[in-house]
Amino acid sequence: MLHSIMNIPRGDLLIHSGDFTNWSTSAQDVKEVSEWLAQLPHPHKVIICGNHELGLERFSTAKERQEVMGEVMYLEGTKVDVRVEGRRLVHGDKEKAVVIKGIADSGEAALASGAQELVEGAVDNGEERESRPLTLQIFGFPYHVQRGLFKRANAFGLYSDEELKDKLLTQAHQSQFTADGAALEEHQNQSISCPPSSSSSTSSSPSCSPSLDGSTARILVSHIPPYGVGDIDHGSHMGSVGLMEAIMHTLQPHVHQFGHNHSNPGV
Repeated sequence: MLHSIMNIPRGDLLIHSGDFTNWSTSAQDVKEVSEWLAQLPHPHKVIICGNHELGLERFSTAKERQEVMGEVMYLEGTKVDVRVEGRRLVHGDKEKAVVIKGIADSGEAALASGAQELVEGAVDNGEERESRPLTLQIFGFPYHVQRGLFKRANAFGLYSDEELKDKLLTQAHQSQFTADGAALEEHQNQSISCPPSSSSSTSSSPSCSPSLDGSTARILVSHIPPYGVGDIDHGSHMGSVGLMEAIMHTLQPHVHQFGHNHSNPGV
């Protein structure tokens, strides 16, 4: 387990996209990881499971899994609202204000860029600006398509990509995690042109991101990547087409965070 030697930056919000245990020792690892997360200083901590979390899948309900994770907000096809307060940012000639807390101040452009450099150029020539509070609606989706009998790390596995897409849309609708708060059915026929990229694990683009109203942003957290974004594994795409379609045509989150693909990390 490498978490104990990691240097986690401070921030208002910490989100983990799953695979926080070793699949073969998952049951023993869960308690250790939950205790480590509890010691981190972030006011808000959100976590979902990945296919490694066999130790949590053995519990019957999401409520039981939440109890195991303690104070960390555990999401399983559910949504939580987190309010992030503003931060004062300074951008001078000799420094760049690039901080994770700037998500509350950076507006649409930074969210659309995947929050990689959140506030570069946000304040010109040393001027200061007060940022505004932002409510983050975070929806967590741990599921993936099972990879066959020889892959034993198959926690939260489904049988097909179609089943995965249907489950995502159903749970998002039940959680009211929809574009502009509208019903999912109103967005089923929308067509958005958003060319895939293979180099990011936070999928968003200025051309396909919804506008930010200044007070609320929606963040989708899945374990697996969508097809064509950060999903290259040994030369092949391993992302979900159903997930990509749900994001582009229906959910339209401001930010999508995911993990799973150990061969293609990044932001």
